[in-house]
Amino acid sequence: MKNENVVQILHTRKTRDLLSREAGVSLFFALLLVLIASMLGAAIMFTTQTEIWSTANYRFSTQSRYVAEAGAQQTANWIIQHWTPPANLSDPTQFNLSVFPALYVGGSAPAKIVMASAPIGTITDTYGSITGGSTLDTNFRTALHGVTSPFSSMQGSPTFDVAAQLLSATRITVAGGTQWLTKWKVISQGSVGGIQPAKVQVVEVMSDVPTVVTSSQTVPNFNYGVLATGTGCNVVTATGGSANPGSTNAYNSSSNAGNSSPPLLGTGGSVASFGNVSIARGAYINGSVYSPDYNIGNPGQYGISSSADNSSQACSSPSQIWSVNEDRSGSAVGCTNGASCSNSTQNMPASMPNPSAIPDPSMPSVTANTSPCTALTGALCHGGSGGSSCAATLPPSPSGTSYGQAQFGSCAVITLQPGVYNFDTLLISNGATINVPAGGSVVINIFNASNSSTPFTTNGGTVTNPGGDPNNLTFVYDGANSITLDNGSALFATIYAPHANVIVSGNGGLYGAIVGNTFAFTGSGHVIYDTHLASVSPHVVYGGTAVTPTAHLDEFSWSAY
Repeated sequence: MKNENVVQILHTRKTRDLLSREAGVSLFFALLLVLIASMLGAAIMFTTQTEIWSTANYRFSTQSRYVAEAGAQQTANWIIQHWTPPANLSDPTQFNLSVFPALYVGGSAPAKIVMASAPIGTITDTYGSITGGSTLDTNFRTALHGVTSPFSSMQGSPTFDVAAQLLSATRITVAGGTQWLTKWKVISQGSVGGIQPAKVQVVEVMSDVPTVVTSSQTVPNFNYGVLATGTGCNVVTATGGSANPGSTNAYNSSSNAGNSSPPLLGTGGSVASFGNVSIARGAYINGSVYSPDYNIGNPGQYGISSSADNSSQACSSPSQIWSVNEDRSGSAVGCTNGASCSNSTQNMPASMPNPSAIPDPSMPSVTANTSPCTALTGALCHGGSGGSSCAATLPPSPSGTSYGQAQFGSCAVITLQPGVYNFDTLLISNGATINVPAGGSVVINIFNASNSSTPFTTNGGTVTNPGGDPNNLTFVYDGANSITLDNGSALFATIYAPHANVIVSGNGGLYGAIVGNTFAFTGSGHVIYDTHLASVSPHVVYGGTAVTPTAHLDEFSWSAY
């Protein structure tokens, strides 16, 4: 009995000792659970924060890319609308266009041709210093540096800076003129600031693509008596003559139908020239002179005064070209009908395109024919002894053909019909008579495949346009050689030859309007502008192969920083 009690006591003590060893386990598990929950909570918070920052990074990176792409597009548009090739781009001593990318080699070392609104890494501006295009270069930076206005509603004040590198330039012939096909590398860097700054760089390569314009369109109306597309000094020169009719004057055909000697308005014979106008020895322009050189310096510096002798003023560089130079010989710009008008020299209208944008005419597709007068008799083309063989009605040119080199002289009496006539060259000599129908339109295209120095000449002949409407007779020439108007009687016609050098002399004069590259008025030569032409559609069209104003995207890449 005694032993049983001892055993029980020992068992009770052992159980109590075992129980005392397990004290605090619950606390340990509780702390462990709290630690695990804290770690899970921290992990969730970290993951959430990471996703927030990742989303923010993606957002600002995406914004930066869109900003950079906007900069690249703005640059492409700017190049299309404003870039013009440097005058010496085709000079191999200045530019090497046979390598890729093209290089400026006129300096001490070859240099990339780059316009940059601001430095982008190692890409810096070189264009202004190597091409003489400092004004264009400045305009590029002004238009495209740190642009913010389109993004004013976005956080982080997004901006972009851009650079454009000329990679290649190829000159092609288009409808008798020339165009440059260019390839550009555009680098645009978009930036977004704020709590999570981002920067993305976009690189695009774009090029011009020649396409065929399928629909012909009429050229701008003849809004001036004379439009000279040339630039620089002495684009229009007028020497000799008198105030009436002057080198230019005006009339209105709508109120003088059939009148071969319509009354003159004494004003309105306006001259628009992209270069300097020089008048001397009594020459007189009865109308306004429009010039981009008017007041390009200080007020009045490069303008004109009717009484001032500024004929000796500098005309040697774009920054020194006067709009008009005149002497004290009685030459002037203004009008002859007294107080109702005044001298007027002014800037080109804002609607006037750059001379390079004035369209080339669309010439029909014609098989080259340089033979002398292939479809006409010798008497008609080269004179003769007279008689019935001298008179003929000449039909319009069959499609795709040309009458070749035509020389109407001596007794030739040619009657034309409404339609289109194609000639290689056309000489209307003394004694010849060309009759134009009073109704309908006659368009005469001069192709000059023979490369004659004088593809179109009137030398004392007579062109009779009984309706007195110059829009009934249009001469079109797309080459760069000379046109000489020395007709003995009034020629009622319009002439569209934007690349030609035009010489106006003779007593007859041109009644209508003319577009050329340069003009020289000598003796009593004059152009009498038909003010009615500004309100009617001309018979000159343009179209055919041309360089589209929209660039083609060849390559695209982007990278984030």
